[in-house]
Amino acid sequence: SELEAENAREFERAEKWERIAEENVGQVGALTSEITRLKRRLNDEAFVYENLQEDMDTMTSQVKFLQGQNEELEAAVKRLE
Repeated sequence: SELEAENAREFERAEKWERIAEENVGQVGALTSEITRLKRRLNDEAFVYENLQEDMDTMTSQVKFLQGQNEELEAAVKRLE
């Protein structure tokens, strides 16, 4: 009958949309995982950058200290001459 044919078509459409929805849910899950991975990577890179910045600050302080030591040594050498 026509009603059964219409019901069959509606059922096929519903199954098609269900498959599409399941595919979309899978894609959303994959994208969410990728976003989480990227956030972790950015946090790791920020941590590395922060450590590098601290190392640079330490080295800058050491260079300034060594420059001061060098100036003192040069002054001592001049006094000895």
